[in-house]
Amino acid sequence: DAAREGLNFQAYCADLFHFDLPWNPGRIEQRNGRIDRKLQPADEVRCHYFVLPQRVEDRVLEVLVRKTETIKKELGSLSKVIDDDIERRLTNGIRHRDADRLAMEIEQADLDAEKKRVSEEELEAARDRQEDLKEQIEKCRTLLDNSRAWAQFEPPPFRDAISCSLEILGAEPLTEGVDEHGRTIYTFPPLDRRAETDASWAATLDTLRVPKKQGQKTAEWRREAPIRPVVFEDAGILTEETVHLHLEQRVVQRLLARFRSQGFIYNDLSRACLAQSSDSVPRVILLGRLSLYGKGAERLHEELVPLAARWIEPSQRKGPLQAYARDTELRTLELLERSLKDAEHRTPGTVIQRKLLDAAMRDIDELLPQLQPRAEELARIAEEKLGRRGEKEGKDLRETLERQQENVREELAKYEGQKQFILEFDEEEKRQIESDARAWRNRLDQFGTDILREPKRIRDFYEVHAKRIEPVGLVYLWPESN
Repeated sequence: DAAREGLNFQAYCADLFHFDLPWNPGRIEQRNGRIDRKLQPADEVRCHYFVLPQRVEDRVLEVLVRKTETIKKELGSLSKVIDDDIERRLTNGIRHRDADRLAMEIEQADLDAEKKRVSEEELEAARDRQEDLKEQIEKCRTLLDNSRAWAQFEPPPFRDAISCSLEILGAEPLTEGVDEHGRTIYTFPPLDRRAETDASWAATLDTLRVPKKQGQKTAEWRREAPIRPVVFEDAGILTEETVHLHLEQRVVQRLLARFRSQGFIYNDLSRACLAQSSDSVPRVILLGRLSLYGKGAERLHEELVPLAARWIEPSQRKGPLQAYARDTELRTLELLERSLKDAEHRTPGTVIQRKLLDAAMRDIDELLPQLQPRAEELARIAEEKLGRRGEKEGKDLRETLERQQENVREELAKYEGQKQFILEFDEEEKRQIESDARAWRNRLDQFGTDILREPKRIRDFYEVHAKRIEPVGLVYLWPESN
């Protein structure tokens, strides 16, 4: 019966067997809830009860199960009043001579008007809690959408960054496939050889295996538990066949750290990209990197700053290249995205490549002075957002601390007002209550300092102390028709 709470078996169990039955219907429902719950991948779950025809008391338990199901159908849920009523009838156990009578009483048991009223009030309160829960779920969905908009996080570029980091590492990118349910999954390349030369990789890759069994040796576990496929979006079910990657997953953090360090390893421009587009105008894009740092060189913000312009042959120029207006720049970035997604990856001929490469340093010199003011403008916007975020988080923290302060003050007042009742407790209980009261007093003394210091610390964290703007890439978009 200890397994009726706190255990979630829905990921890999669809059958539950009761080897014994409690006399409380609510406990039966709690047990079934170990597999009959959200994220259960099976379409149907089965809860089994053993009934031995030669055992008299099993006839009573069989009626108990049927009555539990009837109550759920009539009232929609179980009530503590009903639980207590049925359990009371079985308080003295099931004597053989009383078995038939008990079975009939449970079968015919009905609640009187007063108990029905209490039960309905309980269920109504439960429904109110459900409505509150639905409201909280909607708030959480809004928070999730706002977080995605703030971080500009989307699964496809996240997946691309992981694949690119694997290639920087010298491995193959992620391989796309489907599982037995037709869902898209991605497989990591074999990184075992890298783990042989760098032991820290072995522990990192272990996070993609099924959990190790108790007492199982690590070497044996690694042989028997292969690296599982990964997914990047919620499949709506809970399963141990795949790993849902997220930003805090250990493999992800290691690969993205390499991606960031290797992607921006030099202080000056050291890479260029050439692609073809369906547009008829040759274009060039200078990519800058804007980084904002807080106290202690804490990285607060980072973004790429694009500056697009129409490319003109150096011999035909009457002045430096001029950056596009914002709408034309967005059009250029759309062409770039489309080109990068092109599976054929067509590349202009060597003559054009040489022409663009020869002009690259001049193009950078002409565009770089125009990148600085664009990055400065984005830096101001980012600083304002960081400042607002610091103010909001500081305010939220202050309100939380003040609520906690009031709760502790109420608990301490309750203790002070009920001191006379403490005499009825045993010595161990008295020591525990007095220990709680001392902790409450100490915490009240600390709250004043925390309310003055902690919100300010949050605001200071988001204050920008330094910024850095540097060019990191040059992209040429060459017309397919040219």
